[in-house]
Amino acid sequence: MKKLRFLSLAAPAFGLACIGSDHANAQVVCGPGTHSTIAGYQVPDYSYCALDEVVPVEPVQAPPPEPVWEDRWGAITTGEGSYGTAQDFRTEAGAINRAVLECQASSNGKPCRVRLTYYNQCAALASGDGGSIAFSNASEQGAQSAALNACKQHTTNCQVVWSGCSLPVQVQ
Repeated sequence: MKKLRFLSLAAPAFGLACIGSDHANAQVVCGPGTHSTIAGYQVPDYSYCALDEVVPVEPVQAPPPEPVWEDRWGAITTGEGSYGTAQDFRTEAGAINRAVLECQASSNGKPCRVRLTYYNQCAALASGDGGSIAFSNASEQGAQSAALNACKQHTTNCQVVWSGCSLPVQVQ
């Protein structure tokens, strides 16, 4: 029985000691967005915490919308001793029709065939004693150089007879 009495007396005394010590030594840490108004990081209670200075934040602006581009087409046609070109058309069919009409007009209505269609780039037509050849490239100078070099591989007296670009157009 002595053991029982010892346990029953010890439990209440231990509980009181814990409760008393918690209240006597309580300290807090100031919460987010606040700071201690006394020298230490921990303060006796929340009455020693003050709000941090509020720094105005510039409103975030939405980025400008991405530009919208429209393709532009071009075409080169050739016939017996003539050629036709078209550039800056909204459709491939429109560019082909225009180039064929131009070629036929300069060849007195003789048939013309499509040699090259291209879009959003440049093109060139080189012609020599034995025929002509068309090339496209990102730049007009690149198209001229490619057409002239290819022409020289197949015939003599080559020269660039036409070059131009059909580059995309920003619509928005």
